[in-house]
Amino acid sequence: MIRTVGLIYEANGHGPRILNGIGLTVARGERVGLVGPSGAGKSTLGYHLCGVHTLALNGHSRGTLHLEGQDAIHGGPRGFGGMVLQNPETQLFCRTVGEEVALGLPVGSGEPGLGAILDRTGLQAIREQEIATLSLGWKQRVSISGMLAMAPKALLLDEPTNYLDGRAADALFDLLDDLGDTTVIVADHDERRLRNWADRIIRLEDGTVVLDVPAAGYLPSPPLERRTDPGSVGGILLAMEDLHFAYEKARPIFQGFSLDLREGEAVALLGSNGAGKTTLLRLAKGLLKPGSGRIRAASGRPLMREVGLVFQNPDDGLFAASVEDECAFLPRNLGLERPRDRARAVLARLGLAGMADQVPFTLSYGEKRRVSLASVLAGGARILCLDEPTAGLDRGNLEILAELLKEYAREGGGVLFATHDPAFAAAVATRTIRLDGGRRDP
Repeated sequence: MIRTVGLIYEANGHGPRILNGIGLTVARGERVGLVGPSGAGKSTLGYHLCGVHTLALNGHSRGTLHLEGQDAIHGGPRGFGGMVLQNPETQLFCRTVGEEVALGLPVGSGEPGLGAILDRTGLQAIREQEIATLSLGWKQRVSISGMLAMAPKALLLDEPTNYLDGRAADALFDLLDDLGDTTVIVADHDERRLRNWADRIIRLEDGTVVLDVPAAGYLPSPPLERRTDPGSVGGILLAMEDLHFAYEKARPIFQGFSLDLREGEAVALLGSNGAGKTTLLRLAKGLLKPGSGRIRAASGRPLMREVGLVFQNPDDGLFAASVEDECAFLPRNLGLERPRDRARAVLARLGLAGMADQVPFTLSYGEKRRVSLASVLAGGARILCLDEPTAGLDRGNLEILAELLKEYAREGGGVLFATHDPAFAAAVATRTIRLDGGRRDP
């Protein structure tokens, strides 16, 4: 069904090769997992295998690419492939969930067709809800449902578990396993789920296939080492007292919520999609105001100055012409000395020194996440909030991030992070708090 020989891709037609001589054959109905470090070329290869490369990429492809026997190097056959991007907000267009999913249905499907796909993907109960009110995890699920409604012959999902809680991720792979003869390609850093679902695992490094094996024979990377030291806890840095908050009066998020964050703490927020984790972090930063209750930094300084927030979606916080400019912006605006030196130091700390002159929006999703973190760290806030910081990160960068957050707390800061990755929480957190619809589980 899909065949490549000597497939090469160069961004903008010049410079380093993103794909370097890929040769693969993928059968109809095969389940393929793509793994490898950030920037290895997984997304780029997936776009080619589904024939959407000319729509998703701005560069030059060479070599052989056949889709259903047709030459597709300059674009796949109409209706052949579908893709679910890492950032779901880039492919959602309608006001409500039902309208968005209906957009992908064949003409004439009507209400029976829409009802069937909503039932199948577990979205029937929220079909009338406005997409703008959903968490990023729920938006991801809507995006996936809309693409499934189109019934493509080959489907690419690029890091689909980034914003899904464990139960939703399991349900997604169960759904993908039930798509009959649709060829499904998933690029993801969740190697354990991929191995349990896929027929085959393909590992990329530097644009080259270094491993192509049956999934049963693939050995995933071991989880991060569990944290055993309790840390040294000091005074209160941030106090949240009796918070009440709602986007809509009929659906309160927090009702009497309280939390103290202390020096030396790394506190993990766990919970399902829509439990209130992102909302709590935005309240801590001062981007949202509680209906009642109080949030204060012990220093007495404004929350906007005292709290650094790394957004769940890195595209929400990137705007500068270069990575170095991005990271120098905050220290410059805060009047800190030598903002460019601060930017270069934090980029080096995160292994990004070689990307200082690149345009942030040209980077891979995982690289964008690290740049977003670097830009916040350069501001020197004592309180650091992170929303799903592990999304899109490979094993090596997970280790760097884990050590950085522990060191940040050891140096007297406080860390509050929301995550769907219990292994990462166990490796970093001094304590965990599980939210359930804005409430703390006992």
